[in-house]
Order: sequence, then C-alpha cells, then structure tokens
Amino acid sequence: PMLRAAGIVLSLWVRAEARCAPASRGSPRLGVGDKTWVCIVVATKLDWRESPEYIRFPFEVRMDRYARLEVRDARPSMLNSSLISVHAQSEDEASYQKRWRDGDKNFPFLAVVIKVERGNVKSIAWDDACYECNDCQENSFDFDGSRYEHADKQCYYGDSVCAAGENSVAKLCQLALFVSWSGTDKRGLPLLSQQRRFSRFDPVDVSVYLDHLKDQSVQTAS
Repeated sequence: PMLRAAGIVLSLWVRAEARCAPASRGSPRLGVGDKTWVCIVVATKLDWRESPEYIRFPFEVRMDRYARLEVRDARPSMLNSSLISVHAQSEDEASYQKRWRDGDKNFPFLAVVIKVERGNVKSIAWDDACYECNDCQENSFDFDGSRYEHADKQCYYGDSVCAAGENSVAKLCQLALFVSWSGTDKRGLPLLSQQRRFSRFDPVDVSVYLDHLKDQSVQTAS
C-alpha cells in the first residue's frame, strides 16, 4: 500500500512546446499544494537535431503531491516506432531523456524527483535503480543522443512481458510517470513527497510491486 500512487491524472494529446505551463501564466513561485504542470514528452529519436516527431502530454498537478501520471492509450500509433524516447518537463526545466522502447527492449518504469528551491523548479532527476530485475542497462541521454555520463542503470523487459493479449498491455508497460518533489516551497517549507520515491524503499519491496503491475493489464487504442 505504501507504494501505491496518491493520485492518477489522465492527459490529453498536445503538441510539445518550449515550456510545461500555459504561456499566459508566467513563472510564479510555488507553495505546497499550488497547481502547476508536469509534462511527459515522447519522441521518435534521441537526437533532437534530427527533428523527431514528438508529442507532449501535459498534466495539471499539485506541488508536493505524490502522483502517478498515466496516459490511457498506452501505445498509440506514434509509439509503434522501434525507438521511443521520453523525458519529463515542469515549468522551464526538463529531465534528461530515456529510451522507453528500443527494439524489443522496453524501459517502462519511469519515476522522477522534481527539485525545487524556494518555490522555483530547478531541475528534474530520474529516480533509477535495478530493482531485483534480471536485465539492466544505463538509460539516460542528452538531447544530441549521447549517453549521459552519470546515467544510472534501469530495468528493461522484453515484449513477452509487456504483451497482455489483443489491444492490451501489462500495466507495468503503460506510459506512466511517478512524480515526487524535493526541496523547499516559496515559504521555505520542506517538500515531503520525496520520502515516497522508490529509491527510498527496499529493492525487494519495489520488485514485488513491479511484479504486481506485470500481472495487471490495461486496454490500448485499437
């Protein structure tokens, strides 16, 4: 139960823009519980100099509220590409990229910690580890497609694990992002949701939770 996300938010399809917030909103300093935005961006390449096709999924969230953000249509037509990259955005900041799919390898487990200083989003870090899985690879990339030098390893799974019947996939392989927050809000209050990030749990417990997601299925777009 401790590993269950506090909330699930569903997104709409929106073309990616420069920042993850409405243009008219500005860049306000955030307090605990304030509304803000987190975006999942998927693309067909790792090297953005090659002008990949990409789509951004925006989610309105509450700052310091732990959440699982999920896209219902887990494998829409664009995601059938042999290589799919993914990164997260919040306000004016972006994470490094990850491969979400590369050939028959799937890297579905995505979790970030958004780092905030006095209410200003400063960076987004992936919360990675090899949680008792059999197969792990380094999986963080810069936007020119080069591997990030401090990349951590991440579990990957074959298509046989992700497939769950016609027009469905294992819930583990649904396009989704776990979000937690660290740092301080605009009043200097500490952000507490980072205490629920997966890297703070025993790897065996996380592995049990991931196995649970493998056993569930979700419908995809037909």
